[in-house]
Amino acid sequence: MESTRITRWNRLASKSLKPLVSRMESDHLQPMPPNTPQHMTPLFQALAPLKNVYRISGFPLHTTFTDIKQVVELVGATDVHMNADPSAEFAMSVWCGGYPGGFVSVWLYICSLTRGKGDVI
Repeated sequence: MESTRITRWNRLASKSLKPLVSRMESDHLQPMPPNTPQHMTPLFQALAPLKNVYRISGFPLHTTFTDIKQVVELVGATDVHMNADPSAEFAMSVWCGGYPGGFVSVWLYICSLTRGKGDVI
């Protein structure tokens, strides 16, 4: 028998990720210098307030959009949803950018959050 649990979405974390995800395409095309201290990176700055309350585990994903099924499979393959902590919360933010020829670049940041001060994993 399959157990059922409520999926808790952390809207504050999703909102905190939005500015980060919206600039990933430009950062990918023009990366930060390799000597940039961690506390100066956009990821650290976006998630710093949440790190005082949560342990965060997640990462960005990048793909070219072909269809919804492909994006859902990409997210499912991360196993972020496999967090066994019953109090786990989840956050996700998505940015899509169109290019000539009908190409669409999709950036997602997906993570799980559990209560307890911690770092970004």
